[in-house]
Amino acid sequence: MLPRLWIVASMLVLAIASFVALLIVSHKTGFADASFLDLVTDPDLGVAGRPILVAAVFLALIILYFGVASPARKRMQLADGEDFAKVSHLLHNSDFARPDNLLAFIGDKSIFYGPDERAAISYSTHSGSCIAMGPPIGPRAAWKDTMQSFRAEMEKAGFRPAFYSVPPDLLPDLHALDYRFEKVGENAILDLPIFSLSGR
Repeated sequence: MLPRLWIVASMLVLAIASFVALLIVSHKTGFADASFLDLVTDPDLGVAGRPILVAAVFLALIILYFGVASPARKRMQLADGEDFAKVSHLLHNSDFARPDNLLAFIGDKSIFYGPDERAAISYSTHSGSCIAMGPPIGPRAAWKDTMQSFRAEMEKAGFRPAFYSVPPDLLPDLHALDYRFEKVGENAILDLPIFSLSGR
């Protein structure tokens, strides 16, 4: 669905354009006695009215399209204290914990649990996408099933599932689940005691 602010802004622009169009034709002969239909169909008075009508119809069709075609997406619940306790337990039992997993405790993400809650995925929603931060949290053997469940549930809810900042060994599993890959950057490990910004 289109954001309400976008709809209100579009209608405001359309109203201002309609006002300007009326000012343009207000000095023409017959304007005072013209009907609304004349402001569209009349060869002279309709010069400004017809584009406004087309724009209004176009805006209405866009709103109708997104209102009908866009799936209704439920609001995801942010992680709370109970989730933090479950994720902490999964981290302690994980054989492949990563620093990215700790971002689940910030409180600005939701938590998805895989089958039997053997693993979890920390994610956030944005513009119709559910973006998971890093790999699943929990035993490596439970990752693929958890990711498969995550994709099925998010698509069912009307979202596009995605994974960000995943380790290379997770790529085969994502490929098996028909994900596309895009390289957006690289990580580096720095030896801070000898690191310097001097030189090239």
